[in-house]
Amino acid sequence: AVEYLKNNNIKYQSFDYLYENSESFEDIYSEAVEKVIAEAKNSEVTYTVPGNPVVAEKSVFLMIKRAKEENIKVKVFSALSSLESIYSALEYDPLSGLVVINAMDLNPSRLNKNMATLLVQVYAQHIASEAKLALMEVYPDTYPIIVVKAAGIEGLERIEEVPLYQLDRLDWIDHLTSVFIKPNQFPLPDEEMEISGNTEIERLVNIVSYLRSPNGCPWDQEQTPESIKKHIIEEAYEVVEAIETGEKDLLKDELGDLLLQVVLQAQMASEENIFDFEEVAESISDKLWRRHPHVFGKQTTDVNNGEQVKKLWEQIKNEEKDKRNGESYLSGIPRALPSLLRAEKVQRKASSVGFDWQTISGVFEKIWEEQKELKEAFDGGNKDEIADELGDLIFSLINFARWTKIDPEEALTRSTVKFITRFQKVEQNIKAQGKKFTDFSIDELEAMWQVAKL
Repeated sequence: AVEYLKNNNIKYQSFDYLYENSESFEDIYSEAVEKVIAEAKNSEVTYTVPGNPVVAEKSVFLMIKRAKEENIKVKVFSALSSLESIYSALEYDPLSGLVVINAMDLNPSRLNKNMATLLVQVYAQHIASEAKLALMEVYPDTYPIIVVKAAGIEGLERIEEVPLYQLDRLDWIDHLTSVFIKPNQFPLPDEEMEISGNTEIERLVNIVSYLRSPNGCPWDQEQTPESIKKHIIEEAYEVVEAIETGEKDLLKDELGDLLLQVVLQAQMASEENIFDFEEVAESISDKLWRRHPHVFGKQTTDVNNGEQVKKLWEQIKNEEKDKRNGESYLSGIPRALPSLLRAEKVQRKASSVGFDWQTISGVFEKIWEEQKELKEAFDGGNKDEIADELGDLIFSLINFARWTKIDPEEALTRSTVKFITRFQKVEQNIKAQGKKFTDFSIDELEAMWQVAKL
């Protein structure tokens, strides 16, 4: 291009000297922009850059912004960018999935091992070094990467695969260098399998990612969010059981099993570019911050006890629903919840917007009413009506539990355990006599039951 300008006696000015005299890219961009804008106030100016002016050219966007401020008209001419040359050199279709990142702005949180990644503007040794350190927070030191120099330029193009740790040791890196990282390149050649992370959470995420990769576990690869959803419920119940036993080591193991289900679901979503585990954690963190204004907010919120906190939580939750196109207050309660818990949550939600009895006497009257209707349905002999009225009675009893701040699930569990304990005492009494249940009348069994209650 320079030779063309010279041969045709076209006046031009290079900004190469700025790269030699300036301390940072910000200084280079700032001075270049101001010089072009100053010239453009008096005459027409053409600012040229390699490739497409809107791809990896920060100075262009700074110039457009300043031109608008000075009411200077700007026309951008499109051209082939360096990216197309890199795709061709690598024989890679970006529609297969690709994240393009400026190496000078590389943040490890943006890296996704399930997606191909292209780092551009790895223009010098120190940038390569900084990029390497950032990449090592996500990839193993020996992870294979492809370094591309002068893609598409005959006689200068160079493509070489090296382990990550060697990136900043290459002496041929220059302003035309990029780094391409394929997804899930495991297991690593000539190396014992090792998957690590900066934290144990990160290690878990990395292990699950590898298990789902082409070189991972066939069972894990076959799973879908639907196929493993039942395991979430199973693991949650096992956590509850571990809590009830009081065995701390067992609880630790069961919490880990439940966490695995969360990580698996996040991994599957990540593979579809929907969200990842980091975004799951971010979502709940934001929610906790948002719904605790009495702790994190600038405004003073009058909250003095746990009950007031629960009311504030529901109030904020309802306000959030109001903002989502008039969504029902009850629509967020999952159908998959156990029936007792779902009924209690429905009642609590309705109560949070004022749909509730004024006093507990109304709750009692509803229980008596439903009890009477159940008797009438039973006398009528219609099973569907009996089922409906039985459900209404149970729903009313759960409402009573909510009013008295008793967990209906816990209350039913206690009654079940109590029944099992007493039944086993009766059972032991019968076995001690060398007899069976059928050898006793119902009155005799009742007498043993009363003894078991003592």
